[in-house]
Amino acid sequence: MKFFFRKSNQSRQQNSLEEGAHIDGERAAPSVNKGLGMQTKITNFLIFVAVIVLAVVMLWKYYANVIEQRRAAQQAAQKDTKVQQQTILPPLVPPNLPETNATQASAPAANTTTQTGNAAPNGQQLGPDGKPILTPAEQRLQRRLTSSVKFKLDAPDRQSGKADTDTAIAADPDGSPGSGGLRGGSDDPLARSLRATYTPGAVATLLPDRDFLITKGAVIPCSVDPALDSGLPGIVTCTGSSDVWSTNHKVKLMEAGTKYVGEAKQGLSKSQRRMAILWTRAETPNGVIIDLNSAASDELGRPGVSGEIDNHFWDRFGAAIMLSLLNDASAFMIAREQNNGTGSNNTTIAFPNTVNGTQNIVGDVLKQTIDIPPTLTKNQGANISIYVARDLDFHSVYDLKVKQ
Repeated sequence: MKFFFRKSNQSRQQNSLEEGAHIDGERAAPSVNKGLGMQTKITNFLIFVAVIVLAVVMLWKYYANVIEQRRAAQQAAQKDTKVQQQTILPPLVPPNLPETNATQASAPAANTTTQTGNAAPNGQQLGPDGKPILTPAEQRLQRRLTSSVKFKLDAPDRQSGKADTDTAIAADPDGSPGSGGLRGGSDDPLARSLRATYTPGAVATLLPDRDFLITKGAVIPCSVDPALDSGLPGIVTCTGSSDVWSTNHKVKLMEAGTKYVGEAKQGLSKSQRRMAILWTRAETPNGVIIDLNSAASDELGRPGVSGEIDNHFWDRFGAAIMLSLLNDASAFMIAREQNNGTGSNNTTIAFPNTVNGTQNIVGDVLKQTIDIPPTLTKNQGANISIYVARDLDFHSVYDLKVKQ
């Protein structure tokens, strides 16, 4: 039987030869065949035992907590079951109520009315007109239910002879629901503050057939065919870059390559950086046509189409700047000639009509050119989107068949 910490005779002899070959004072290469020492083996063994013990302790703690939790849950369940069993009571049987005086008195009254023939089937007496005689409490209740209670709001100028306004409590005569019966003038802040906002209810419905529907809010990507220019209104087209599926993503309704036709609006207003396009129709490669009447958007779904903006700065201000420079240059030349003159016989010549006329011309030019709107351009092939503004139904042109 061999132990792992004992060395063989061969290894001992090899180690002794290596130690004998070593010369004092000289360097020697370490031996790779030399085995581990006894102390190293004992240390490794102790480390291995410690790791095993630590793993066992950790597993024991983990499973002890799990077992404790399960035991606590079982005890709680048993306790709840006991409480439920203890709280179950037998059904309550109400006792028989004794007959009251009113019940006893109703029998003679019923017999009397039966004999006389002047009583209603429910035991009430009938009057001369054939109607049942009501008790005082019933009469008060009937007056409350049938009377139309009204009140009047006096007008601000009662002395002018204007008629008072009669307003019912139940509803507003104007027909605006939620006003609470208070009807004041349109200029009365109190009446406006007391008038509630009418919010009608909404009723949920089901879509008829989701396999053939593209619902409102869908986004259709496409690429512009011609370049866009907002200088003049016109027709624009784009080609769909991907397939458009139904609202349940099961049926392909418009294939990639569908042609979309729209209308571009004219010009942009001042400080506007997006052009509006109304897409009117779509034509699929299979010949299916449907009206869209939906607005255009960019790649991120923002309304309108963006592009390069030309503000026409020189067209708007170039002529006015040129006239102003000519006016200033003429004044500069006149002043220089006057300063270069010698002697005391210098004569200053002013042209007030010319100066004032130039200023008027500059103002007229600015009025005509300052209102030039900016122009938006977008190159062909640019990616835009169509924001569907209504439900599109393809039920009349498509049909589904069971695939074998």
